[in-house]
Amino acid sequence: MGYEGTELMRDIAVDKLYTVHYFEYSKSYAYPGEAHDFWECVYVDRGEIIATAGEREIRLCRGEILFHEPNEWHTLRANGIVAPNLVVLSFSSPSPAMAAFRGLHAKLGQRSRELISGILRESEAVFSTPLGNPGIMKMEKRETSPLGAEQLIRAYLEELLILLLRSEPAAQSSTLRHRIEGDLFLQLADHMQKNLAAPLTLSDLAHYAGVSESTVKAAFRARAGMGAMAYLIRLRIDAAKVYIREGNYSLTQIAELLGYDSIHYFSRQFRSVTGMAPSEYARSVRAIEKK
Repeated sequence: MGYEGTELMRDIAVDKLYTVHYFEYSKSYAYPGEAHDFWECVYVDRGEIIATAGEREIRLCRGEILFHEPNEWHTLRANGIVAPNLVVLSFSSPSPAMAAFRGLHAKLGQRSRELISGILRESEAVFSTPLGNPGIMKMEKRETSPLGAEQLIRAYLEELLILLLRSEPAAQSSTLRHRIEGDLFLQLADHMQKNLAAPLTLSDLAHYAGVSESTVKAAFRARAGMGAMAYLIRLRIDAAKVYIREGNYSLTQIAELLGYDSIHYFSRQFRSVTGMAPSEYARSVRAIEKK
């Protein structure tokens, strides 16, 4: 008796990707709007925005996502107080099940947020087009990209859609060690975020969590792909970028708010992380928003 294969169904299928964006906008940004014949979703990574979807106006807070169906007129604007960071994905799908996403506004769980991070990571590897460029009509591929990167973008996006359709919490980590590392990372990342101006060291973090320094290192390598101190620097620079876009403080004041004794040291770290000086970043934000 021979084996007989089973064809696996695809209830949700993504057939084309149009754009992948990660935007860092000022507190006064406003987009006049558009409509197109494919799906779009907007995820708020930081801050909040006010979006319109047809005749509806929706306030989106950090961690929330909104879907726009094909040919729906949509706009967005910042709230005038907080500079938002947004992920915008647009794609097409022939699946009838996509009808459930019409007007969907939801709070994402941990696994869904991880999937969005994965889409951004693989998109940066596949496409040479900067993810912060709002004016593109076609994303250009790099000459070479890691094996399976395009397939992972599709897989992550389809998994995200399936999780939202199921309305289930994110899948739990498969091993006890991974869960422990994840819990420790989240605990320390939250502690860092609340104490950005403090002169934290690796020893401080280990003492705070009641673990060894090597355990802290392992948790950050496993979950963030970098050391704890490098992660702290990125958190500070991310906060600096928000301060710059909100425009309430001078660069010297921003450096002081984030615990830097020297504006020059702050500028060097900012350039090391972003590839540009703080003043150049401020000009680039203004230039992008004029497009």
